[in-house]
Amino acid sequence: MKYLIVISTIIILLTFNVGQAQNIESMAGLRLGGTTALTYKKMFSNLEAFEIMMSGRENGIQLTALYEKHKPMAFSLGDNFYGYYGFGGHIGYVQSEPVLLRSDSSGQYQYRLLDIRRKTFFTMGVDAIVGVEYHIYSVPMAFALDIKPALELVGMRYLRSRVFDFGVSAKYIF
Repeated sequence: MKYLIVISTIIILLTFNVGQAQNIESMAGLRLGGTTALTYKKMFSNLEAFEIMMSGRENGIQLTALYEKHKPMAFSLGDNFYGYYGFGGHIGYVQSEPVLLRSDSSGQYQYRLLDIRRKTFFTMGVDAIVGVEYHIYSVPMAFALDIKPALELVGMRYLRSRVFDFGVSAKYIF
């Protein structure tokens, strides 16, 4: 797991240098919410973006990649508000917690440990994102509010979804 973090950090740092050399706007920061993640977004000239999020979830790591389309908001208070939407997927692994069995013997609740081993499961699924972003170029920072529903196709036990994954992000623009 430590090697994955080191390799991911090196890849992000190399991407930062490429972004500066091409003079394309990039952002990196933190997303807090249902999925708390380190995030990197690379903007392209036609208001399209590619965003990568690395998060810890259920004693594992998840990497999410999203293609996003940004649109200036006409009803906003300034020129720096953008609405965005996109789709993508996630891949990673999670670890299960030990399972407890509750048995009711003689009117009292007793707990027995069924399985004390943690099991690691590969996870993969599809994601979507819809949000609002405000750019402050003088600072240079961007703040976003979004919802990122996900459908996990491969995982611990069964197909599952996370519909209400709201998040707030703060990103440094470079």
